[in-house]
Amino acid sequence: MVSHHERAQRYLKRYAQGVILRSHSLEQYNQFLENLGEKQSLEKIVEQIIQRKRLCKILDVGCGNANALKTLKKMFEERIHTIGMDLLPPETREGLDEFIEGDVHTIPIPTHCDLILSFRALHEMGNLHSLIPKIAHSLDKGGRGYLWLRMLEMVGQKPLFVGEMNKKEEKALVELGVKKEIEDCQVMVQPVEIPIPVNNENDPRETAIGGYIVLLHRPL
Repeated sequence: MVSHHERAQRYLKRYAQGVILRSHSLEQYNQFLENLGEKQSLEKIVEQIIQRKRLCKILDVGCGNANALKTLKKMFEERIHTIGMDLLPPETREGLDEFIEGDVHTIPIPTHCDLILSFRALHEMGNLHSLIPKIAHSLDKGGRGYLWLRMLEMVGQKPLFVGEMNKKEEKALVELGVKKEIEDCQVMVQPVEIPIPVNNENDPRETAIGGYIVLLHRPL
């Protein structure tokens, strides 16, 4: 297991190189949701949860600067509880009810969450066979998780694994998709393809799986 310090240093290096983006707006999060097949905006989903139980608890794993959470906090104020989680602290914690700094593999994830988000971050964390069940167990009854994982990127004309991803990690996702549940939490795993240049003689495929959508739901 890679230590928290080693992960943080690797993350800092990739952030400095511009490989990792730490700021995403609420509008970008809604675009991520749309790409995941969700027809409703994040604001609408939060409103529905508040109607059902008055307070909505939202966790963003790999939140970066947590801009989307901060915008939601301004909109809903005391009706939501926002929690950001990342290896590095955000530029400011204003607008967050909680921020948890550390390695998600070695520290507890808050429980009884109504929404858990992680967009384009889990590929940097790896160990998906244990991480996704850990996230699923943190959902409250009626809670939902929206996860978008990168798997491959085109480097030149060749698809390469990104971050901590490899064949073992991809196999874990595929097996989870076949299983379709983690205890009493429903799981849907869907691959997302990316085009491969047709003039790549070393790879006759026209597409490759560039990422995965993982949707979690714990029924009421």
